[in-house]
Amino acid sequence: MDLNTLSCYLSALGYLGLNGKGCNVHEQSGTVQLYINSSPKSGRPRTRSSTTIWNLPDCVIVSILKCVHIKDLLSIRSVHSRLCDIIDSNQNSLWKSVSFYDCWPEEANLHHFIKASDFGNIEATIKLAVAFLYKEGLTRDDISKIASEAAKYLRLAESLTPETFPFYWIFIRPPWAPDGSCSKVQAFNHLKCIVDKEKDRDLAFGIALTLKLQRLSVQGVSKDEERKYFELAAKQSSSAAIFFTLLDIIPGEEEESHDYESVRILRQLSSANILEAKINLVRSYILGRYGGVTEAMAKDYSQKFFRSSKPSGIHFIFSQGPTSDISRYILVDWLVEVVGMKDFSAHTLYLAVSLFDRFLKIRSVQRSKVQLLGVAAMVVSSRFLGFDILTIREAAWLTDNSYTYHDVVRMMGELVATLKGNIRVITIQDFVKILLVVTREGGYMSMLVEYIAMLCLLQSEMGQYSPAEVAASCVLLSRLLLNKEDPWPDCLKEWTGYTKDYLNLCTFHIHKKCLQEGSEVDYRDTKLRSVKLRYADGNRCSVSNIEVIGHRELCRRLGVTRLVSHGKDTKSIRFRNTDELIVSPRRGANCPDFLRSLSQSFDEDSVDRTNAATPPIKPSSVFEDSVSGYDGDFEEDSDVLYSYCRMHE
Repeated sequence: MDLNTLSCYLSALGYLGLNGKGCNVHEQSGTVQLYINSSPKSGRPRTRSSTTIWNLPDCVIVSILKCVHIKDLLSIRSVHSRLCDIIDSNQNSLWKSVSFYDCWPEEANLHHFIKASDFGNIEATIKLAVAFLYKEGLTRDDISKIASEAAKYLRLAESLTPETFPFYWIFIRPPWAPDGSCSKVQAFNHLKCIVDKEKDRDLAFGIALTLKLQRLSVQGVSKDEERKYFELAAKQSSSAAIFFTLLDIIPGEEEESHDYESVRILRQLSSANILEAKINLVRSYILGRYGGVTEAMAKDYSQKFFRSSKPSGIHFIFSQGPTSDISRYILVDWLVEVVGMKDFSAHTLYLAVSLFDRFLKIRSVQRSKVQLLGVAAMVVSSRFLGFDILTIREAAWLTDNSYTYHDVVRMMGELVATLKGNIRVITIQDFVKILLVVTREGGYMSMLVEYIAMLCLLQSEMGQYSPAEVAASCVLLSRLLLNKEDPWPDCLKEWTGYTKDYLNLCTFHIHKKCLQEGSEVDYRDTKLRSVKLRYADGNRCSVSNIEVIGHRELCRRLGVTRLVSHGKDTKSIRFRNTDELIVSPRRGANCPDFLRSLSQSFDEDSVDRTNAATPPIKPSSVFEDSVSGYDGDFEEDSDVLYSYCRMHE
């Protein structure tokens, strides 16, 4: 790398009001000069400033260098002795924040990863843990020593992310090699010894969870050891462990008695930012278990919970990055097929898509690696909260061997490292389940809501609405399609804080984009409709065969009399009736493209809803052999494990 890279970092800083002016760095006579473009509109500098990079305070230079890529940091260090001194004098902050994106631990660069990990770099630490655990990129043969190193870095990674739900256990959880010789088993034993000695609460929770998974997959295994580590974690104030022990005493929905103590504990865990506790607390409130607070206070908490949901903004990523939204649509449609094939829960799908989207908000991915990222996200999601797991070999096979076992392992490490171990976030599905508790409706109605919600998952445009808004709009649209007398009853308004008018904009968007427009087409001119096929099943009430009302009828049922467009400014387009529709101020100027066509009303017969099959995944008779030295993942049908959401029996 030459000095142009450093120039880019300086330009991005905009130091001392230089934003928009640009700057260039050149090396002349052994000094580094900073040239400032004082006439940005002309495209070329009119004057040359005598200011050099050395006029900037060291703290500013350090701020510029934070979060640069490891390759750039090492190159910048070699540019000039003064830069070398600054970097060496601020190793703690620079090596802690340096990026290791698209860089994997190998024998040649291992010392850089270890150095960064020693300074607390979470990305380097997670990649080291995965590399040692799977022996990926390393040529060492001593399995015991490798497992010890994997345990060391898994433990360190967990300690560097105290605010997130413990995640390290997803890498060591069963299935294990039958003879117990694989590195996962040995790493697990190393971690258990550490817990016995140091009583680490997050490690203890992961050990307990792993033991539970092992017991559920192998009949006859004692529950005592598992209980021991759960209790140890709880005694060390592990909120996650307390929540899991609480699951056994939370009353079922059919019980009429209110368990004051369990709701009180849920409130404490919610304040500790345990997402599952928040969801369960809202559900308890809706079911009338207030635990000592008033109904008004319970509804106020629920409304705040819904308002805390924020838009993902993923639609901006696809409008600016190298990956198009059609690539995402094709990927999600394919992941729906994978979920159906493996009989995963819808939660697993939503979390996988969330992992995919959140990664893209941080890192740019080439179109050729979109499927690799997606299948790696499904592997991680299934390990975290799936009924069954998607093994690494299965993941490579499902891509028709477009990617290897090694590719999937590295992308798993890249994904978890980039997200810093923060795997679980709130999804549309979580809010859908809560809203269905409010309406007390099941059967056809609940399936219809879930169908429309999964259609929304395909569309990156829905990233401009929060998951709570999308879920509520799916409920509203479902009730409109079924011509309910009151499409948005008071109970929904009271528990969500949303009015029907507030949700109308999102509802119209979903209706047009998900129900009236035809399915997207892949490169083979085949329509993608895995979601429609999934919900055409009689076990899901065949809700995808519902007759979709037209735009005019939707306006009539919503009470919208006409659509007014003020000029060509799409920001001014609004619906008008006695109570004008409320548009979220967060969206403001970011009005969706579909509004440009809403001023022309159309009937349901004017859109194409032709059915076509989703292209099947091509089977392969032989799994690609792995030479990574890791034998812990197997894909036999007997390896059925219960995970995160199904830990209590």
